[in-house]
Amino acid sequence: MYTAKLNPHSLTAQKQRQAIQTWYEPALRVLNELLAEAQQNLRQRRYNEANAAVPRQKFKEQLQRRFRIQWALVNDIEKSLLNADKIEMMGSFIKPKAGEQ
Repeated sequence: MYTAKLNPHSLTAQKQRQAIQTWYEPALRVLNELLAEAQQNLRQRRYNEANAAVPRQKFKEQLQRRFRIQWALVNDIEKSLLNADKIEMMGSFIKPKAGEQ
């Protein structure tokens, strides 16, 4: 009779994914704050606010500074948000998907 054994590596990978996913809400909050600043800047210059986006570098630096997390974790959070279809990436700029604001 076959008894399935749990793979210890898959458990740690699952825990890592869950740990990264706990950062979704704080990361999206920071991204929305930065996007509001970009929209305000465009509004003052009388440009279309729909074109607002946040530089990826600025977003990642803000995550690192506000939450005091390592750069590698910041990169993992960004990749995970992209894979989960929570953010749009346009070259060196990002913005939240329409339903994530």
